[in-house]
Formats: sequence, structure tokens, C-alpha cells
Amino acid sequence: MDKEELLRRYAAGERDFSGVFLRWLDFSDCDLSGINLSNADLESTEWEGANLSGANLSGAFLAYSGLNNANLTEANLSRARLQDCTLSGANLTDACVREAIFGNEPHLVGANLTGVDLSQARIDLPGGIDNPRIADVILCDTTLPNGENWTI
Repeated sequence: MDKEELLRRYAAGERDFSGVFLRWLDFSDCDLSGINLSNADLESTEWEGANLSGANLSGAFLAYSGLNNANLTEANLSRARLQDCTLSGANLTDACVREAIFGNEPHLVGANLTGVDLSQARIDLPGGIDNPRIADVILCDTTLPNGENWTI
């Protein structure tokens, strides 16, 4: 499937694109709210500024993808693979990110993690909360991987 086909089918009302292969495409600034991309292969795909609110991205492979400034409000990113994925400035308010894999290079500068559930997520942050890759992140009623609830 290519970008044009997905956008055409989405515009026609289709929302279930689970398991699709959409590597190396650019969906920047697209409105795809409520889309189901569960278990999709989205490696190296650009989503900067895209509206993915309410999207189902559970189990999706998003490694090396760009989600800077994306709207991921109430999205399901559980078990998503987010290695080297950039989420700077992204709004993840009330998103479920349980058991997601961020790997060694999470990029969450300025991201809004209000109400986000990161339970059992795998994220490597040398230096903890002072790591520059999460500078200016908003943590309000955020459940951390260890189950603690944080607000800063």
C-alpha cells in the first residue's frame, strides 16, 4: 500500500489498516484521527504534526520514525516499538504506552505526557529525569515504567 491509497481509503471512511506495510513514507500534517494501524510496519515513516488522536498503534513498528509535534491524544501505543523514534513536542495526553519499547535513544523533548500510562515500558534514560532527551517534558499524573505516578 502507498500513501495515496491509504489516504483515499481513509477519506472514504475506512479506518482499519492493521498490519499494513508503510515504511519510508511521509504523512506529516495528515489528519488520520481514529485510524487503526495496530501491528503495522511503519519504520522510518514521518508523522510530524499529524493528527493521530485516538489512533490504535498497538504493536506497531515505529523505529526511526518522526512523530515530532504529532497529536497522539488518547492513542494506543501499547507494545509499540519506538526505538530511535522522535516524539519531541508530541501531545500524548491520556495515551496508553504500556509495554512500549523506547530503547536507548528516546527523544521526548517538550512532549506532553499528561495522564500517560508508561507501565512496564522499556526506556533507557541514563541520568533519569535529568536526561536532556526528555528536557521540558510534561509529566502530570503520568504512570512511569516502575508503576510510580509522577507530576512535575
